[in-house]
Amino acid sequence: MKKSEQADFLKYIKIGIVIIDRETHLIQYVNEDAALMADSTPDEMTGNRCFGFICTADEGICPFEGNAEISPSVSSLVRSDGSALDIIKTIRPTSLRGVPCYVETFFELDDIRRFGDLINREQERLDRAMTIGRQGIWEYNRETKELYFDEHFYRMAGYGDGDFPADFDSWLTLVHEDDREGTAGELDAFVSGKTDSYNCSFMFRRKSGRYMWIRARGEKVTRIDGSGSSRLLCIHLDISQDKEREKRNLLRNSLQMRLLKPAPLQEKSELICKTVRLATSTDTAELWVKGYFLGSEASPEKPLSLHRAAFSGKTGEDSFGAISLSFIEKVMASENAGPLKADDEASLTGFQLKGSDGNAIGALVLSSPGDLDSEKTAYLESLASITSQVILNNHSEENLITALSDMERAVNLMNGREARILEIKEEVNQLLSQSGKSAKYDLDRKPDQSFTGQLTLREEKRIALSLAEDAEITRRQLVESNEQLLLIKAAVNSSSDGVAISTTSGMFYFINQTFTSLLGYSVGDLMITPEEKIFSRPEDYTSCLKTTLNGGSFLQESFLKTKGGKILPAFLRASAFNDKEGYPIGIIWNITDITLRKENEKKINSDLAAQKEMLRKALVLQQNYIQRSIPVIRNFNIQGLFMPCEKLGGDFFKILRGISEDKLIIVMGDCTDHGLKASLDASLLSSVTDHHIEQLFRSGRTDLFLKSISRSFMDMADEDQFPTMTVLLIDLTKGILRYSNANGELPYLIRDGRAVRLDPVQGMHISYFADPVYGMNEMELLSEDRLLIYSDAVVEMKDSRGRRNSRAIFESLLEKSRGNSSRYFYSLIRELEKLNGSYPLDDDTTLIQLEYRQPKRFNFSFHHIDEWDRHLTAMKKLMHNYDFGIDETEKTAIAITELAINAFVHGNRSDSSLQVMVRGAIDCGSIVVTLADRGEGFKREDIIDPVTNIQEIMDRDVEHEYTHGRGLKIADDFLSEIIRNKKGNEVTAIQEKKKRDIITIDKISF
Repeated sequence: MKKSEQADFLKYIKIGIVIIDRETHLIQYVNEDAALMADSTPDEMTGNRCFGFICTADEGICPFEGNAEISPSVSSLVRSDGSALDIIKTIRPTSLRGVPCYVETFFELDDIRRFGDLINREQERLDRAMTIGRQGIWEYNRETKELYFDEHFYRMAGYGDGDFPADFDSWLTLVHEDDREGTAGELDAFVSGKTDSYNCSFMFRRKSGRYMWIRARGEKVTRIDGSGSSRLLCIHLDISQDKEREKRNLLRNSLQMRLLKPAPLQEKSELICKTVRLATSTDTAELWVKGYFLGSEASPEKPLSLHRAAFSGKTGEDSFGAISLSFIEKVMASENAGPLKADDEASLTGFQLKGSDGNAIGALVLSSPGDLDSEKTAYLESLASITSQVILNNHSEENLITALSDMERAVNLMNGREARILEIKEEVNQLLSQSGKSAKYDLDRKPDQSFTGQLTLREEKRIALSLAEDAEITRRQLVESNEQLLLIKAAVNSSSDGVAISTTSGMFYFINQTFTSLLGYSVGDLMITPEEKIFSRPEDYTSCLKTTLNGGSFLQESFLKTKGGKILPAFLRASAFNDKEGYPIGIIWNITDITLRKENEKKINSDLAAQKEMLRKALVLQQNYIQRSIPVIRNFNIQGLFMPCEKLGGDFFKILRGISEDKLIIVMGDCTDHGLKASLDASLLSSVTDHHIEQLFRSGRTDLFLKSISRSFMDMADEDQFPTMTVLLIDLTKGILRYSNANGELPYLIRDGRAVRLDPVQGMHISYFADPVYGMNEMELLSEDRLLIYSDAVVEMKDSRGRRNSRAIFESLLEKSRGNSSRYFYSLIRELEKLNGSYPLDDDTTLIQLEYRQPKRFNFSFHHIDEWDRHLTAMKKLMHNYDFGIDETEKTAIAITELAINAFVHGNRSDSSLQVMVRGAIDCGSIVVTLADRGEGFKREDIIDPVTNIQEIMDRDVEHEYTHGRGLKIADDFLSEIIRNKKGNEVTAIQEKKKRDIITIDKISF
C-alpha cells in the first residue's frame, strides 16, 4: 500500500483526545471522536471526573500519577452504557494555561487490526503483481546514501535475498560488460541528481550464469505532503521475452533471404537446423527427409527410406541414438503436423513436414532441455512450413535437371548406335571390295539391301566372324542404351512434377505417372489428345509453342484443364529439343501443381484485404478521435503537434473548454507500442475519456477523473495494455492549474526563461491496479507562463548514431522560449527535427504548448492622422504578442486605419484641434478597438457601396463618389464585426482570432 493510501485510510480512523486536570481529575476538553467512542457528547462529558466515567480505575486511585509519559498501551474506555471499549491509549503530562493536566489520546483497537489486515492484503496483492509482471524495485536515499533492493529484485534473476550486497558497485558487476559503461553513466546521472529520471535497457547475469534483458525506469519519489524528496525509486522489468522474440524474427527473416539463393538441399538444410537451434536455444536440431528427395534408395535399416539431411548441435556432435529413428517414424506417421512429444524422451519434439499432396515428406526434430512455450511452438511450425516448401522446390528443380540430362544422354546414345551400325556396314563393304567381291549393303539406297554374290568358304567364314563381332558390339550398345532409357524413365516417373514429351505438331509420345494423375487422363488418352486440349486458355498454348519453337524456354503460371473439366493451376516449363542439324523435333513439358500455393495466396490476399479494411476503419477512427483544430481561449495561446511514427498511432489528446464552466481541460494519453493495435487501444481510451469528461468539468478533480478512467479501461481493454495519461484542468477566471498523472511525462513550466518540470504526483499506469489511487497538485499561473505537454518520444530521441539525446538538451531548447508563441513553437519543432535527423520520430509524437496571457486594455488619442502610424505600430506589436496571425494582423491594421482616416477626415473635418479618442482591449481570442470622433456622425445606409453601385456612380460621374465609402467597405470585409453608435460618430471594430489547426507532418514546412 502506498503512503498516500495509508493516509487516506487514516482519515477514517477515529482518534479520541481528552484533556484532564491532574489535581481535580476533571475532564477539561473532549473532541468529537472521543465522545463518539464513549457513545456520548463533548458537552455531556466535560466537567465530570474521569474515575468510573471514562476510566475503569476506582475513585481516587489513578494508575498514571506522575510526570512520566505513558507509551501506547492497551486499555479500556468506559462508555455511557457502562460497557468497556478496547483502545490503544497514550498519556502525556503537560500544562494548559499554567494548569497541570494530562492529554490522553486513544483509538479503537479494532480499527488498528483492520488497518493491519488491509496493509497485509495490499502487500500480498503487490507481491503477486510484481511476480507476475517479472518486476523488482530498488530504492536509494540521496541524503543517507542508503540503498535497498526488495526481494523481487533478487528473485527475478534467480538470486536469494542478500546473495549480493545492496550497493551499486556490486550490482554493476552483474551487468554485461557491453552494457556496463552506458548503464553506469545513466545511473550516475540519476543518483547524483543531474537528471530527475532514469530509463535504460541492459543485459543482467542471472544466478544460473545466463543473461536476461532488463528495462530500468526510475523517478524521484514525492512525499505525501507534496514536498521535495531525496529518495529515488526504480523499477526493473524483465524484457527477455521481447528480446528473444525480436531475435527469432531477425533469424527467420535472414533465413528466408538466404534460402532464396541457389544452393544444394543439404546446405539449405544445415542452415535451417542452425537457425532452429539459435532461435529457440535448443541443444540439437535435425532435419530428416524421405530418400528420394536426396536421390537415395530405401534400405532395410530405414524402411521409410528416411535420411538425415542436416544436424546442428551445441558441441557439433551427434547426440541422437537409436531412439531417434523410431521417434522420427512416429512423427512421419502422425496425422497432425506437430508438435509431437516423445513418450519416453521428454526432451524430444518433432514437427512433420508435408508435401503439396498433404503427405509427410520429412520431419524436423529438436532436443530441448525444457518444454517449448506456445510462442516458440508457433515459430517452429512456421519454420517447418518454410522447410517443406524449400524441399519441394529444390526437388522439383533437381528432377527436371536430371530428367533433361538423362534424355540428352539417351538421344546421344541412340545417335551413336546408328552411326556405329553404319560404320560396320561400311567395313563389311570394304572387306568385300578388298576381296574383289561386290558390296553387301547398298548404303545409298535401302539400308537392308544384301550382298548376293558368290564367296569362298574361307571368305564367308571371315566375313561371318567379323559380322558376329560387330553384331555383339551392337547388341551390347543396345542393351546399355535400353538400361539408360529405363533409368531415365524411372527417374522421370518418380518426379513429383508432371513430365511429358511431344512432337512439334502437338502429339504426346512420352508421359510420366504424375502427369497423368494431375490431369486425370490415362496414358492412352493423352497419346491421342492434342496438347492444346489440356489448356483452359488457348492463348497460353499459342504463346508456349511460339516461344519454344523459336529456341526459347517458356516459364509461366497457367491454368490446365483436367479430363473431368476441373481447372488446375500449374507452373508450366517447356523447351524444344533439336536434331543434329539444329531443327526442333520435339518439346519437353514440365508442370508443377500450384493449387496449394494458389489457395495460400488467396488466403493471404484475403487476410491482406481484411487488414487493409481494418486499417481503413482504424484511420477513420483516428480521424474521429484525434482533434484537428484548437479552440480559441481568451486567456491562452495554444499550439499543437500530432505525428504518429506510422500511419496510425497510439497517442491521443483533447483540448476542451466547458460550455457553462469557465474551465480548460487538456488530456494526453499514450498507449503501448504504435501502429494498428495501438491506434485501436487509443480509440478505446479516447472513448472512455469522453464518457467521463463531464465528471471532470463538474468536480474539477483530476485525480478522481483518472481513477474512473483506469477502472473503466481495465474492464474493457486487454490485460497487457497499460497506457499513460496526463490530465490538466485550468480555472480560466483565476488562473489556477490542477493536474494529475498516470505515469506519463510530467509537463514543463517555462517561467522567466527557465524550464522546470512540474512536481511529481502519485499514480501508476492506467488499469495497472483494480483500485488505483492518483494524486493531484495545484498551482497558480502567472502571466506569460508557458506549459509544454509532450509524449515520451520527444525525450527518447536518438541522433544519427543511435545515441539518445539528453533531457538537458531538450530543456535548453525550451528555455529559448521568447516572444510570439506560434513562432517559437515552429522553431522548437525544427530543432527537434535537427536532433533526430528527420521526421517522424521513432515513436508517436504529440506536443501541446499553452501560453497564459491576461487580457490587456489600452487608450490613446490623436489630433492629426500623421500621429496614427505610431499608435498602429504599438497595436500590431500587441497582436503579435497575443499570437494573432500575420494575415489577421495586417487586415486588422488596414481596416482600423481606414476607420481612423474616416474619423479624422470626415468626422473631425481634418480639424487638428479636435481629438479622435481610441480605447481598446486585447486577449488571446480577439482585439476590440473603439474610435470616437467629435463630428456630427452619419448613417451607414446613406453611404453608397462603391462595388455594388459602381454603374450608378459612373452615370452621375461625380469625382469624390468614386472613392466615397471605400474605407467602410474594406473595414466591413476585413473585420469580424463592426458596431456603430446611434449618432454615427463612434465605431467599434472587432477582430476574432481564427481557430488554429493541429500541426501534422504533411503541414510542416521550414
